[in-house]
Amino acid sequence: MLFNGLSLELGDGDRKAISERIKSLPEVKAVYQNRAYHPTLYASRELIDAQALWNHPAMVSSANAGRGIKIAIMDGGIHHLAPMFSGAGFQYPADIPAPGLGDTTNNNGKVIVSRAYFRLDDPPTAGDENVWPGENGISHGVHVAGIAAGNPVSADYLGLNFDISGVAPAAWLMSYRVFYPSQSGDDSFYTTEGLAALEDIVADGADVLNNSWGSGPTSAGGYYVPLDRALINAAEAGIFVVMSVGNSGPGLGTGDHPSADYISVASSTTTSALASGRLNVTAPLPVDQKLIGLSMMEADFGPSLPAIATYDLLTAAGEDVGNQSGCSSWTGTPFTGKAVLIERGGCYFSDKVFLAQEAGASLVIIYNHEESGNNLVSMTTSSHEEEINIPAIFIKHSDGLALLDWCNTYGAAARIEIDNSAYQITIEPDRLSDFSSKGPGVGEVLKPDITAPGDNILSQGYTPHAAGEERHFGYGQSSGTSMAAPHVAGAAALIRRQAHPDWPNSYIKSALMTTSVFQNVWTHDNLPGQPLEIGAGRLNLSRVTDPGIICQPPAISFGRLTHGRQRSLTTTITNISPDAETYTVTSFNPRPDDGFGNPGLNGVTLSPANLTLAPGASAQLTITIDSAASGKTSGDLQGYILLSGTTHDAHLPLWARIIEKPNKEILLLDNDGSSGGENRDYRRYYTSALDSLGKSYTVWDVDAQTPENAIPAASVLSRYPNLIYFSGDNWAALSDQQGNRLTEYANGGGRMLAMGQDISNIFNNDEIFYSYVLGGRSWWDNLTDDRLPDRNLIAHADAPPAFSRVALDLTASGDGAGNQHYMDELQSYPWQDIDDEPLRLTYQPLLRYPGALNQEDGTVALAHRTQPSLEFLSQPYAGRSIFTSFGLEGVNNLQGRTSRSALLDLLLAWLADEPTATISEQSGSTSTFKNFRVILSSPVSGTLLTRCRWDFGDSSPYQGPIASGSRSHSYARPGNYLVRAEATDNWENQAIGQYLVTTNNCLYYPHVATSGDWETEICIINTGTSATITGAFKAYADNGTLVSTLENITLPPRPVMKSSSRETSPARTGSAILFSRRTAPSPTALSAT
Repeated sequence: MLFNGLSLELGDGDRKAISERIKSLPEVKAVYQNRAYHPTLYASRELIDAQALWNHPAMVSSANAGRGIKIAIMDGGIHHLAPMFSGAGFQYPADIPAPGLGDTTNNNGKVIVSRAYFRLDDPPTAGDENVWPGENGISHGVHVAGIAAGNPVSADYLGLNFDISGVAPAAWLMSYRVFYPSQSGDDSFYTTEGLAALEDIVADGADVLNNSWGSGPTSAGGYYVPLDRALINAAEAGIFVVMSVGNSGPGLGTGDHPSADYISVASSTTTSALASGRLNVTAPLPVDQKLIGLSMMEADFGPSLPAIATYDLLTAAGEDVGNQSGCSSWTGTPFTGKAVLIERGGCYFSDKVFLAQEAGASLVIIYNHEESGNNLVSMTTSSHEEEINIPAIFIKHSDGLALLDWCNTYGAAARIEIDNSAYQITIEPDRLSDFSSKGPGVGEVLKPDITAPGDNILSQGYTPHAAGEERHFGYGQSSGTSMAAPHVAGAAALIRRQAHPDWPNSYIKSALMTTSVFQNVWTHDNLPGQPLEIGAGRLNLSRVTDPGIICQPPAISFGRLTHGRQRSLTTTITNISPDAETYTVTSFNPRPDDGFGNPGLNGVTLSPANLTLAPGASAQLTITIDSAASGKTSGDLQGYILLSGTTHDAHLPLWARIIEKPNKEILLLDNDGSSGGENRDYRRYYTSALDSLGKSYTVWDVDAQTPENAIPAASVLSRYPNLIYFSGDNWAALSDQQGNRLTEYANGGGRMLAMGQDISNIFNNDEIFYSYVLGGRSWWDNLTDDRLPDRNLIAHADAPPAFSRVALDLTASGDGAGNQHYMDELQSYPWQDIDDEPLRLTYQPLLRYPGALNQEDGTVALAHRTQPSLEFLSQPYAGRSIFTSFGLEGVNNLQGRTSRSALLDLLLAWLADEPTATISEQSGSTSTFKNFRVILSSPVSGTLLTRCRWDFGDSSPYQGPIASGSRSHSYARPGNYLVRAEATDNWENQAIGQYLVTTNNCLYYPHVATSGDWETEICIINTGTSATITGAFKAYADNGTLVSTLENITLPPRPVMKSSSRETSPARTGSAILFSRRTAPSPTALSAT
């Protein structure tokens, strides 16, 4: 069993109260809530050198590559009629005989298991009720399955033919459909479906599992996150688990799936791609030859392009310079009947096309942004799939700029022609895809583990110009880390069963990583790849079956290291080759000109410098970082450890984040837009309040920086224990990367206060930073209908007691700015419907506006942090944040009202409160009756204990919460018990105290049993020589029921208390002698004390 639990639909009642009631049931360990997860050959197969593995003696050729291996695909379903999954020539495995498992109508010998997981309250749309993707189902599942284990086929792509196959084409496939088009339009899967699928995958006997989906950098994973716990348990059950790292790049700290038990995969380019047609500028004449034959790629959504079509060309920037990315609605229909040129970035491709369509466009041309340059990217739909009825194409960055210049020069006379025929283009391989998420993973761990081709991969499904179910039967291109992961899954399958069937998962992971290509792998902006970007390197199968050594762990992740300190980590190196070998150990810096001028890593020492290993022998390699000698006061120290042998070579990625010692308490991020002179300057409201509180701080003017560095890197942010961000009257959007940096800071344990009335606009309602970190899910954005608040902001009913007396005046009648016209009403408990964190780990409302227009409670301030509890000791999210949908500048310092400095003091105190709990045993305790007391302490003065819950460690029900720090408990049996107290303070923050108590008043003999009609007696002897012992003898049944008691036993020194037909004395001190005699009827088996 991967996860011992069940799912409940709680209906329309108070979900929080119902969940708390369920949690109080005696057999309930914890209550979690559903969370949403999203789906994040030719050319690529040759790049990773799959042929080298196919030539292994265990396989001989591609015809046997993967034979006998079962690969599970947890995705959008596999279709049995698709050619890459034909059952011709396949036989069912012995442990899964025909017709296979699940819905056998989809099984054919190649596909041996087919299951689907549809929500009862949100079933699939018509035509998609089956275990395979239907009329509206996505091709994502068939595409990734084809990459991992598709049969060899001749694929036709718009008239061009290519011979393609999966990495392990002879393997069996197991289909677990979790993505489907639901009647509500929600195409995600949730924790419940994911857990059910994983249980089946393990029970069905899969060897390898591919997961091309995720939810973003929101959790450190591990034991207390249900789906991640199930993934880890699946790996421990022997399945090799592969995860895509996510498509939230190119910023750092954007990766998903941080646990070390599986392998996380980033995406890179291949050697070529297929383009669908060419774009020619036709007017006005003469036309520059550089504008003839421009490469383009047709979108995977919308109608097909005609064979030849001409359009008048307009540009988004020409219509509205502030909307050149086309992510906002247009006024009227300025593009009626014309093609419109739009820059990539800012929103989904399908959003841009839909908005242009609403403005009358007949064709949308999206050109790549500067960061990704001249790569052609497949455009898949993420929204409006059923609403888009115009075609769209993608072109290179340089071509887009050339078209933009042409339109700027010739205006309405500009005209283009689309020649829609396919052709092959050459691209630069081994470039990290610009969309590929980067590390560190949540919890400051080194991720991704490895990189594989994921850009423009040709496989089954996503067929251009096809509709309905036919989309899954042809061949198309798609891009994403989703496409990179199945390359690794297929490779792991080949190793697992054929090349090295005896290898555990840890050996497979090490071999894949240590033999990857890490040199001449580049980022999207042409810098040498580093571990936070490419992990160990790009997948290379030429040496994976003979790596020479196994490294455990295969990545050296130091996490955070304060400048001036040293730290050491070790990895175990095991020689798995048949011969002894000596390895020279060195470090390698992939960017030696990046401030170091040294091919090695400064500050890194390796011991020993040489390793000689006999066959099967292991040795420890110690890696030490002296941060003072690293050449960095802050930033990421990363590179590779090289083990160069006489026959074999290996490498391991290394990463540490060096943090400069903090010299200020707070970094004040000023984003009020006043630097350009367009908005009022509100900085003084914050600095004067901080000065009055005696806080030290540094000011960072966000608006004075370049757009790409508006927010400092997380390695710089991490110098400061606290961030205060304010927006004033500003609403100009920041790029996604700026939000990613703040997310990375929070995920590393940072404390953040964000204040402002238009923060949702600034961060584009970003699902990770704005919606998850801050909890910014709004009911609406104008709580006072464009007027200043005419009532005090007060404490929410569920706010911590420390906030109970808050009363804020935001009217125009004081010394405040009088600018709070646009406060958002926040959801009091955001994400309660889909969050997989336990209830006690999410969000807490602090303040509310008691207005007449409230949709819910009028919440305007929300706190977010995870809390330890008796059920959950770990904290999967380390950050602390408070979000107020009003600015501090709007608060008036009035008599009888909470002042600006008092409010700021409260908010900073909540962030700083890190309570600890200490349990002690009090007077009046006896050997079986114990008095306990918990003392709570905090770095914040005035912190008080408000309530406790107790676990006395003896399997008795938890007690509390009670409004006291003292509690008594009687123990029925002797032993050592771990007593725990969950202490909550007046800030509603929690701490767990622990205390080991011993009840030692009697001898405990744990298991005395009988069988048949034998009665067992115990001879208890006082082995002392002088003292007399008094006490009682108690016998218990196996269910804990007291069966009999012999009170007032007196044991003088040495004599026997009770015996049978013969007397005896113990041979040594401490003996207990058992006597037996035949009786009838047979008594109950007893455990005796």
